[in-house]
Amino acid sequence: MSTQTAISFHQGEDVTITVTVTSTNITGWTLKGTLRMPGSSQAAYIAQVNGTITDAANGVFTVKFLRAHTVDLIPTDYLWDATRTDSGSQTVLAYGTATLKAAATR
Repeated sequence: MSTQTAISFHQGEDVTITVTVTSTNITGWTLKGTLRMPGSSQAAYIAQVNGTITDAANGVFTVKFLRAHTVDLIPTDYLWDATRTDSGSQTVLAYGTATLKAAATR
């Protein structure tokens, strides 16, 4: 079951999203985070990064979008998700709107 979560951050920030897969040990899982425009195809992503397991026994991992991914984007709403990508077990674990706000300084 996936969890819907809205996030917001400023242009040019590094943003780390922490995801918890409740009551699941995620040892050995392969994870990805994706940021894309609404209405674009799944393949037309702005950024796709590997997830990092931080507490496998308790199902916790992070995805981190870097300053370089967002510094030149237009402030608006984007879509993000975190997925398990292991063959035969591909599933969306978390998703939502990512609101990018204008930064006063860049």
